[in-house]
Amino acid sequence: MSLNQNLANELKGTLFEFLVAEELVRCFDLDLATFLKEQEASILQQLQEYQLYIRQYDKNLLYQLPNLARRCVSDLLDSSLFPKKLNAIKLTGKLEQDNEGDLLINNKLPLSLKLVKHNAFVNTKSAGIKSFYTSYWGRGWDMAQQYLNQVVDESFEVMAANLHESVGIEYAGDFKTWVSLGHSDLPGRLVGQQKEILHEHYFRVIDQVWKDFKEFEAKNRSDFLHKLLPLMGLGSEEILQFICFHSGTQGENAYQHKGSLLLNARCFLEGDCQYHLERTQETASFLICFSHFQLQIRVKPMNVFTVPALKVNCSVKYQ
Repeated sequence: MSLNQNLANELKGTLFEFLVAEELVRCFDLDLATFLKEQEASILQQLQEYQLYIRQYDKNLLYQLPNLARRCVSDLLDSSLFPKKLNAIKLTGKLEQDNEGDLLINNKLPLSLKLVKHNAFVNTKSAGIKSFYTSYWGRGWDMAQQYLNQVVDESFEVMAANLHESVGIEYAGDFKTWVSLGHSDLPGRLVGQQKEILHEHYFRVIDQVWKDFKEFEAKNRSDFLHKLLPLMGLGSEEILQFICFHSGTQGENAYQHKGSLLLNARCFLEGDCQYHLERTQETASFLICFSHFQLQIRVKPMNVFTVPALKVNCSVKYQ
């Protein structure tokens, strides 16, 4: 995937949010001019720039996005979770800190929109590992967070020493010599033994995260389920999460509507919610498997591997 394709992949989601909002305005007979006037000027400016960029990159995508928006709004209106009356809609995007919604419905109901390939994982949360527990599970997880941070630091030192040894240089506590000799600091550039050494670092860290999740789940299954909600993008009981599935980005049938799903926190908390935790050895992730979807918890590198920092990526795949 080229740089242009990577950028377009980010921009199409923002355009999709606007097109869904615009279609909702039409369906509920709201005034389009008033809707546009009420939006942040910076958001509208971004949308114009994104549209021009995608027009140059992929005209088919620009053509198909409105079709997807229309099909998805039709699905929204058929859902019992979506309001039957709409008098106001605002694009919120990610301009507001800690905001999970992309649209604000009737000035109070946040709506999160996700455009994802059918049968693929959709990212819901990503956070630095050294504040992951305390950010999402609160101050009661201070000790577990401190211990996880210690595991990360110790594993990093093992990884760093082994990498230096693999090229015959002494590890002096940092990667200055490594970089000065022309070795890459990008995870994707490592191959062979060096790649294995880096992956072993990820495995050691995810093992500890796995143990913490298993211990938490064994102590309080109900509280554990509640704590999973923010990781799935459902951090508040009010938010609606709408996922639009498409056929993929390649070929004649690219970006065809393949269904959608609208849900909220109550969809998981009501009734007998069955799930189990699943771990495959020598992977940097594990799964929490529900009847109709999987939540994946994965340890991933930051931009470079030469600092003791990792991130935890959470993603969901609906079946």
